[in-house]
Amino acid sequence: AITLESEYGVPVADIPYSNRGIIYLITGRDQNAVEDFDRAILANPVLAGPYINRAIAYVNLAGRGRLNILTLGIVSRNGQMQGAAFPVASGTSGGEDVLNRAISSCSKAIELDGTSAPAYMIRGYAKELLSRDGACDDLKKAKSLGSIGADGLINAYCK
Repeated sequence: AITLESEYGVPVADIPYSNRGIIYLITGRDQNAVEDFDRAILANPVLAGPYINRAIAYVNLAGRGRLNILTLGIVSRNGQMQGAAFPVASGTSGGEDVLNRAISSCSKAIELDGTSAPAYMIRGYAKELLSRDGACDDLKKAKSLGSIGADGLINAYCK
């Protein structure tokens, strides 16, 4: 077996899949993005970033408004990003299965890195789209972890 490692001995086999998955997200090929993030996770399952990026693709596949990765920011391998702009849900129904997958993917990212604001924010957003309890708690946690994109969602959904 071939093991890809950086000069510091850190496994990097996930990087090609993560990078291509991000390109798929940018170009709206969300199902392809999910498949590549799945491959990145198989290659290196201890990084939060691919789980979060996969969750973004799942939310997009739900068809209730698109998370624009160019305004959202690309989540790095360690699960952090600079900021986010989320659409307010369009009110359409559908996509419950993929939204549940998004929630599960974010929960795994949080298990790996409990300080990942993007994981809390995306999980809260998906929960809100499903009218599930705990959405506001996740959004407020994202804000407390420094997410600059959480305010709009908190204002829209948390009374």
